Amino acid sequence: MDFSIFGIEGLVLLIWVSLFSSVVIFVYSGYRIFTQRYSEYEENFVESTSATLDEYFIFVAPQKILFIKFLLSFMFFLIFCFMTFTSPFLSKYFIVPVIFGAVGGAVGFFIPEWFIKYFINRRAEKFGDQLVDGLTTISNCLKAGLSFGQGLEMMVEDMEPPISQEFSVVLKENRLGKSLEESLNNLNERIDNPDLVLIVVSVNIAREIGGNLAEIFDRIANVIRERNVLKKKIDALTSQGKLQGWVVGAMPLVMGMILYKLQPDIFSLLFTSIWGWITIAVVIILEIFGMLLIRKIVNIDI
Repeated sequence: MDFSIFGIEGLVLLIWVSLFSSVVIFVYSGYRIFTQRYSEYEENFVESTSATLDEYFIFVAPQKILFIKFLLSFMFFLIFCFMTFTSPFLSKYFIVPVIFGAVGGAVGFFIPEWFIKYFINRRAEKFGDQLVDGLTTISNCLKAGLSFGQGLEMMVEDMEPPISQEFSVVLKENRLGKSLEESLNNLNERIDNPDLVLIVVSVNIAREIGGNLAEIFDRIANVIRERNVLKKKIDALTSQGKLQGWVVGAMPLVMGMILYKLQPDIFSLLFTSIWGWITIAVVIILEIFGMLLIRKIVNIDI
């Protein structure tokens, strides 16, 4: 094809139009793919998170949690990029701030999920602490001549969440047609607690072959009470080891900041040479290994 009739300016204009059209098509295709993937992720996230939140009586809309995830991810990305760009050594290479920003964005993205898991674990711990009082209440009701179901109703009315919430679900399932054994098994699946497993198994066996539930509950309550006392003693004895682990883990970071202020030229070799990056990687690996080892030592199962 002879382009001489268009002239040089026409040929340049044709090239620019072609490039612009390619960019527009590429951006539009990327936008369509992104929106489709985001819609799928949002649907799956809302569905799974809604089930988890409803199961643990967390009254927060999943859409708000998803919005907070992306907001924190964007904020942490900007903060980490800004912190890296302000460093005279890390800002020499453009890819370094981008990598740090991506790491910060990933951290911010998972912070809401960590908070939800923390809340669930705290709720499970509080549920375990309430088991002794709950068993005592049911035992007293049985000794007074009430049935096991009536004892559960009394416990739900007298006690605070989360144990009242969980056993209210048991009673509602039982009223809707499920057997009490099946409702208790569902409770056992929702709450990860070894004492609850013992209670559910004891109740199911006693209801099948007979037995004095009041006496069984009193014995289980005494076992749980003694175990909680022993657990608190172990936590007090291992608290010093946990504190030492935090101090030793923070020492390399604190010493690095001090050396950076005292000898910035020498300390900058860690970020400007390949051996410096290897040293940092080794330090991070050893830090993680040390924290896991100390955690394994101080966490004692009763």
